[in-house]
Amino acid sequence: MPSLVWFGRAWRVGTDDFAFSSILHSILLSVCAAFVAHQVNITQVSFLDGCDNTSPALGHSMMWFVGVNMVSSVLFACTAVFSLRGGVFEVSKRKAVPFMLYINTACTAVIFMVACVCAKRAIFDAEIKYCKNAFTRHILCGAIVLNLFVVLLYVGPFLVAFDPSGSRVYHNSSDYVEVWWKRFRVFCCNRGKQSQGEDAYLDLAQVFANAFRGYDIVPSDIAAGILLLHGYQLRSRRLIAGTVNYGPNPKGYHERLSSQAMPALRLTHEQRAWVRELQEYSRFFIASYGWLLFEFQHLGTGLARLCCLDPCMYCRHHPGQHIGQRCFCDVTALLHETGLSEEDLLLTSWNNGVFEPVHYVAYDENSDAVVIAIRGSMSIEDCITDFSALPFPLMLQDTPPGVPSSEYYAHGGMVRCAHYVLENLCNHGILQQIVRGRFVGKKLVVLGHSLGAGVALVLSAILWSDHVELRNRLRCLAYAPPGGTVSKALMEYQRDFVAAACMGYDIVPRLAQHTFDSFREAIFDVLAASCMNKNIIFMNILRTVKISKDFHPFTSPESQGRRSAESTSYRELLRHTPCTPTRETQKLYNCSRMIHFIKVVEVCTPSWCIPGCWRYNEEVYIPVVCDFEAVQVVLASPTMLVDHFPDRLYRVMQRSMEQLDRGELDRFYADNLSDLAPCLQDAPMHYVGRRLPT
Repeated sequence: MPSLVWFGRAWRVGTDDFAFSSILHSILLSVCAAFVAHQVNITQVSFLDGCDNTSPALGHSMMWFVGVNMVSSVLFACTAVFSLRGGVFEVSKRKAVPFMLYINTACTAVIFMVACVCAKRAIFDAEIKYCKNAFTRHILCGAIVLNLFVVLLYVGPFLVAFDPSGSRVYHNSSDYVEVWWKRFRVFCCNRGKQSQGEDAYLDLAQVFANAFRGYDIVPSDIAAGILLLHGYQLRSRRLIAGTVNYGPNPKGYHERLSSQAMPALRLTHEQRAWVRELQEYSRFFIASYGWLLFEFQHLGTGLARLCCLDPCMYCRHHPGQHIGQRCFCDVTALLHETGLSEEDLLLTSWNNGVFEPVHYVAYDENSDAVVIAIRGSMSIEDCITDFSALPFPLMLQDTPPGVPSSEYYAHGGMVRCAHYVLENLCNHGILQQIVRGRFVGKKLVVLGHSLGAGVALVLSAILWSDHVELRNRLRCLAYAPPGGTVSKALMEYQRDFVAAACMGYDIVPRLAQHTFDSFREAIFDVLAASCMNKNIIFMNILRTVKISKDFHPFTSPESQGRRSAESTSYRELLRHTPCTPTRETQKLYNCSRMIHFIKVVEVCTPSWCIPGCWRYNEEVYIPVVCDFEAVQVVLASPTMLVDHFPDRLYRVMQRSMEQLDRGELDRFYADNLSDLAPCLQDAPMHYVGRRLPT
């Protein structure tokens, strides 16, 4: 909905954001008024029970206190009632809210003045000590303090909701880009290295301007829209899950079908080989996160464990080339996770900056391969690199005829990271050893997680293009790669030597500029389709499937709600904003061969901590082979961020491969999906409107 326009400027809140806060203020003021009113007695000279020696002025002040609190309580309650009217886009039903806020602000100012007068007479003039009853003294002091807290509770959120650019009108996309650039410039100055990161912040301003486009939408609207979209998508996912029949659990345990469950084709021998290769090398991407992830995995005992593994790691000599290490905790964690000897570490670089990711190179004797591992996002600098997503051209050799060179481009930040890693390999003689030295003929594996996976995709394409002698031994393994990494032409160029893995509802492999645009529009669609007030949506946070029933296409027309004309009109207005980019953004993807680990069932097993207690504590994941099309929709889910955690992906891959080898996952696969294909297409993940009878 439009932002609240108050005192001639837009704020970061809407007119439907005052229900809960107004109810809270009304309750607190009512409690204060009730307790103080219980102590007021107009038959007494001091107007207060048990306070015979206090001045009448204090009694008059407390009566004013009661009156102001009662009136303000009623006015705040009226504000809450008005704020609870209408859907998110039905602003006209809440047109009284700004006027009520003016009144509430005046009441809050009066409350503050009266509370200060009462505090001066009761506390600072020490008249409260003449009250014989200790309970009365505590009630009066507590009510005064609570009133001052109410004032702070009213003013504080408005300071947070204040928008410095709230009075500005954006006439075109350039104006909006400039606003984002000014925001990032402040941050850039705080971070230092302004000249180095200036290009990154320019890219960030462009990316964020393209994503948000100056929409008159407040953050709470987005939160409500995500909840509605989650319910809508979960309803569709359950329809898909209802098409599968996995049969009973072999051990007789009860199972609960997951919303991720879907019919899956049985893996071929080639696909199993790719899954196994991804699993075997997964320990290398975990190791790239160093001691911080090791500490996280071991619940605060990680550093102590590392000291036990190598008590002399700080003072002894370490073979190999190590950049940015002092106490060598990262190196010790790396060696523990990979199981390598220290002599097999060729290069580690722990210096981290904008376009400068952490990475290392090691020789794995078990697989007879040289591994180049690149760390994912773990710092502010990495996040800046992530969002520097404007496409950047790549010059490649031996590209297929008929495809123009302009079609080969990739994520700008990751291209610069790939060149940084490549330069590091050349400067330290690693690339020469791989191409024509000690490791000639050895398998070369380039891998990474998250940001590191995107950099690995770009770096492997450069190596494949520039070094023909590597083509028969190069592999790129991308774990949860960002959805907007390479162009479609570049993705096809590296089809033969690249594989990726992701799990569940992980948002990162699904997130690109075009998928975010679709996600944003889907949020607007469900907000316009729902007639439910935003506050009611938040109160139904555990019933999102139920509240999305009114506008889901699988709901019968008789049960569907009717969209209001105002919601429809405002939704159309959002399609045409002056900050819309003048040209379409170039699309970026990740990988043509994706191994998606989906959760099929949750198994109810005995609890190890409470005898006789059963709970759903075992999750079963299966690897499913899909292409990039399967991750072109952002799914709103509570696990969309958790599913991206590197340790979680690592554990799921290890566990799934163990079960796959034992044949425990065979019942979750089918040999033919031709009969189920239409059913899979009928459950939409984004809003599909239905014309209702008039």
